[in-house]
Amino acid sequence: MERIVGYCGIVCSDCPVLLATRKDDAAERKRVAKLFTEEYGRALQARGH
Repeated sequence: MERIVGYCGIVCSDCPVLLATRKDDAAERKRVAKLFTEEYGRALQARGH
């Protein structure tokens, strides 16, 4: 994959949100949402397809 840096500053190919979405892993999306909520101080929720 080409190295693309998103507006958020995360390299897309390394992005835990993108990786969890591609794997269709709801538990991982929820874990990442919790991690980002704690890290960035904004309430985030994982959403399904």
